[in-house]
Parts: sequence; structure tokens; C-alpha cells
Amino acid sequence: MVAFSLFTVILLGMSAFLVAITRQVDLNREYAVANEWVSNTLSTIQVTPFDRLQLPGVGFPDGSEIPVPDLPQGRIRVEYEDPTSDPLEVSVAISWESVAAGRVERVFRTIRTR
Repeated sequence: MVAFSLFTVILLGMSAFLVAITRQVDLNREYAVANEWVSNTLSTIQVTPFDRLQLPGVGFPDGSEIPVPDLPQGRIRVEYEDPTSDPLEVSVAISWESVAAGRVERVFRTIRTR
């Protein structure tokens, strides 16, 4: 009887540990997906000609949003501190609703010049 009780306690402890590991794996996957999307967006910003960067359909107008279908309610928002300045300070924010961590938002910044 004691052995059965001990086995049950160990089994319950291991299952709680596995749940925590599974949540962390899911969160790590979400961060990897987010980093890939932001990396692609920042790369596009860097290679787009400066004069076309804020044009709709070509670049990213101030406040433009890009859906991220690989993340729950995922979206990227591109904003400029001063859209008329040179150098142009660009902020790229990604946000999503994580099952493991709730609302997640990360902000990346870069600078573009002519």
C-alpha cells in the first residue's frame, strides 16, 4: 500500500513537470515564429528603397499592420517616430495571444537613411 501511494505521488509530480515542459516548448515555438516574421519584415524594410518605404502596396505606411497567421491573433505593426525625417527611425512591434503566457508583445527598432 505504501509503495502504491509513493508511486501515485511520483506520478502526479511527473505529470505536473511534463505540463510545464509542454507549455515552455509551445512558448519557445511561438517566439521562434515571431522572430522569423519580424526578421523578414526588418529585412524587407532594409532592402526597400527609402523613397518607396512608406508607399502603400510597396512599403509600409506609418501604422500599417501585417497579419501573422502562424500565431494566435498575431499581427505586426510598423510605425515611424517621425515619418518625414532622415534618418528614419522605424519601430516594428509584434503581438499575439499566447496560450502559455497570455498577451505577448515585442518591439524591435531599426534606422533607415537615404
